[in-house]
Amino acid sequence: LAAVPPELVRLQHLTRLDLSGNELCSLVGLPDLRNLAELDLSSNRLRRLPIELLGQASLARVDMRDNLLDDVALAREAAGELLPACEFVF
Repeated sequence: LAAVPPELVRLQHLTRLDLSGNELCSLVGLPDLRNLAELDLSSNRLRRLPIELLGQASLARVDMRDNLLDDVALAREAAGELLPACEFVF
């Protein structure tokens, strides 16, 4: 996948989403999935922490390993500000 599938908008009861191992450079189009607790974004092409995560208030864990993050320390800091109750794995 090179982009977030628009069909995700219909999956409002989804609690875990695995988008690992794709070619995602951004999460543009990620809908507000109110029940989403775990998001696996590992092994993609993300260069920074996606701002689209702001709409995912129920997130408890996000896996960001093996991406192309420009600055992991900055990403950690942004993650703590963006979703302080969420565990981010870099």
